Amino acid sequence: MVASVLLSLKSVAAPPARTPAATPAPAATPQEPQVVKSVFVDRPNFGRDPFFPNSLRRGKVVQDTVVEPVANFNNIVLKGTSGTAEKRLAILNNKTFAAGEEGELRIGGQLTKIKCVEVREKSVVISINGVTRELFLGSKL
Repeated sequence: MVASVLLSLKSVAAPPARTPAATPAPAATPQEPQVVKSVFVDRPNFGRDPFFPNSLRRGKVVQDTVVEPVANFNNIVLKGTSGTAEKRLAILNNKTFAAGEEGELRIGGQLTKIKCVEVREKSVVISINGVTRELFLGSKL
């Protein structure tokens, strides 16, 4: 019985038989880590908000159409002319203009850009958005 116990202990204590060791694989050369840049697409008409998926704030974008203002000569009054023959001035709605000068007048509650083309003795030629008209003293278009 002692012999059988010793044999069983010997088999337990004995290391397992070794197989011939394989040669270690050559170590791979370390490579530089590649930096990957994230790309995010943020278009209001594409996708939805991940934090507020039921939100309507990223709805379709309505593109504004640019409307060119129409030349409005209404309510522009030539109130007077002054100066010498070489350097004349015109008073339009209480604002003074010289020939070639640009300025803004409030017409109908809106600011309108006006260019004074020429100042004559009893009239003035003005241009609004490329449309040219002649105003006479005391007349209203």
